[in-house]
Amino acid sequence: MKKCKMFLGLFVCLLISAFCFTLVGCSDNQKREFVNKYGEGKAFSMTLEVSTVSYDISSLTGDYKEVAKYSISKADALSSKISIISDSSSSNKITTYSENDNINAYNLHSSYSSSICYNTYNMKSYSKDGKKHIALHEMGHTFGLVDIYDSAVEPYSVMYGYYSNSSKYTFTDYQEFDIHNVRWKYGE
Repeated sequence: MKKCKMFLGLFVCLLISAFCFTLVGCSDNQKREFVNKYGEGKAFSMTLEVSTVSYDISSLTGDYKEVAKYSISKADALSSKISIISDSSSSNKITTYSENDNINAYNLHSSYSSSICYNTYNMKSYSKDGKKHIALHEMGHTFGLVDIYDSAVEPYSVMYGYYSNSSKYTFTDYQEFDIHNVRWKYGE
């Protein structure tokens, strides 16, 4: 009887392990699907490679200055081939504005400049982690990463295009999918 219980316990453990491996496999397959659909060259809106960017954040205060510095440091660590710094003489600005519209923030970028604006009206109710998420997302546009509106990508990318207090995922760092895309374009 004891051997039967041990065998049954071992069998149950094996079943649970097989189920877990199946889930991990699905996740890997889904990641590969996202790379095929949105990854590498398809994740970018710009063809120009931006190797060095500086931002003036001198007009920011409080949480907004803190999350801007945070996003600059995280973006700077994405690849050894790119550099982002805070520089008070830069023409690239990170600023705040306060309007009642549906945009949390935006990045006006071209091949020559990039300006990020945080909408304090919308972001004032966000946690600091929520503000970091938005700051990372906008910094991603500096490299040319596009918004992705496929909800299946939300768990894997800070570049998912919708974010609010009720969002299921709040990222305080770039995710594997984001890192893959940046390194595909710029190198490690």
